[in-house]
Amino acid sequence: ASDVVAGYRRALEEDPRRLSKISAHAPALDVRVGRGSRIAGKPIAEAHFPRGCLVVTVRHLDGLQFATGSTVPVEGDVLSVLTRPENAEAVRRLIGGEEDQAPGDHGPRPPSGTEAPRPREPG
Repeated sequence: ASDVVAGYRRALEEDPRRLSKISAHAPALDVRVGRGSRIAGKPIAEAHFPRGCLVVTVRHLDGLQFATGSTVPVEGDVLSVLTRPENAEAVRRLIGGEEDQAPGDHGPRPPSGTEAPRPREPG
């Protein structure tokens, strides 16, 4: 399995948006688990994702793993999710928590380590 993960990681490093090109019927989202996320600290199976969603991978600080129902994402992890187009915003809100409420933020996110740090809101 580690060869598969290494190949997946290499493919994402070459083109971070590759996963988003899989299908117009199942856009891929890379969403960081934000502060106040309703899924942080819960197994994916208990997260109440919209019907038709598939969490493919979870990128932790210590590496990338394929997601299972028992995977427990924590704040800062990046989840790669395949979903129906009509569910994309709900998935972003579910995973992103308070940090994913920026107006106009509607595109897939690059994998961890390839994006500039997001400024923290005062307060």
